[in-house]
Amino acid sequence: MIHVEGLRYRYPPLAPGGEWTTALEGVSFDVPRGRCLAVTGPNNAGKSTLMLAVAGLAPRLTAGHLEGRITVAGRDVQAEPPGALADVIGLALQDPAGQLITQTVEEEIAWGLENLGVPPAEMRERTGWALGVVGLGDVLLTQPPQTLSGGQQKRLALAAALALRPQVLVLDEPSGGLAPAARAEMVEVLRGLRATTGLTILLAESDPAVIS
Repeated sequence: MIHVEGLRYRYPPLAPGGEWTTALEGVSFDVPRGRCLAVTGPNNAGKSTLMLAVAGLAPRLTAGHLEGRITVAGRDVQAEPPGALADVIGLALQDPAGQLITQTVEEEIAWGLENLGVPPAEMRERTGWALGVVGLGDVLLTQPPQTLSGGQQKRLALAAALALRPQVLVLDEPSGGLAPAARAEMVEVLRGLRATTGLTILLAESDPAVIS
């Protein structure tokens, strides 16, 4: 389902005449359909760069130069135009504040569905399902995302990705920056996804409790 071959990623120098910084070098792996692969390592090991590259957002939305090949569901993510893989790859970023862009919880999930042309009745069904899956079924649909706790914001970003019914889920540090209680809630959500869905999951994570 996910195939990465000979991936090399470099960031340009911060100052003129400086050296390029290599974030990833010779990375190759496969994630079969329905399996989960966790990528771990210290800060600045290139985990986030790898997640963004697999999702097709790097180097489009980041500085840098990519070499190698990445395919998801048989499609070359670097050759696809932005947004073309929205119903193939679901992405939840490390910082949900940069991903939540609308005024209400309902609008946050509906935004991606509207772009896919999903009918209103199906949008409501998918919204309720996705919120329930991530444990936010009791949150008011009219509540502004910015008023949610950090853990709830991360789960809302995950719900918005799940509502698109992707084949692959890419998660960048899903437990990063969360208090212990919120981290435990996220662990349970991820365990539930792995147990009850056929999603292929690629995640970058530093917490052993999440990986296990």
